[in-house]
Amino acid sequence: MVNWRALEAGVDRKMASTFGEEVRLAFKNSGVADTGRPDIDIRGILYTAGTIPASLGPGFTTMVSAGQGVLVIDRSTYAGPDIFQKDKVRATERAGQPWWEVADVTTRHSNLIVLTLTQK
Repeated sequence: MVNWRALEAGVDRKMASTFGEEVRLAFKNSGVADTGRPDIDIRGILYTAGTIPASLGPGFTTMVSAGQGVLVIDRSTYAGPDIFQKDKVRATERAGQPWWEVADVTTRHSNLIVLTLTQK
């Protein structure tokens, strides 16, 4: 029998390595740096496509509005601390290195962590 979760994890790793970019996760506690969760740089797929539908995989499509974004993290390669609302994401490979704030964290996908972002 085919282990579809192993296949899915392999596809997610390939997607992240092909389409991902370096981003910095800046962890906050009441608006200030959380010393218990130091900032880390990770690779993730950052969608910030205006109002174009963004397909995040089979059966997972979202609309990304101006000033908003979605960061998709491969759970099998993420070794950092838990991510919460109000934490920050910086697109370190993009011009101007823009910042977003985490508006929502979805961990319901078998191998993905999906952050809904608002631009700050």
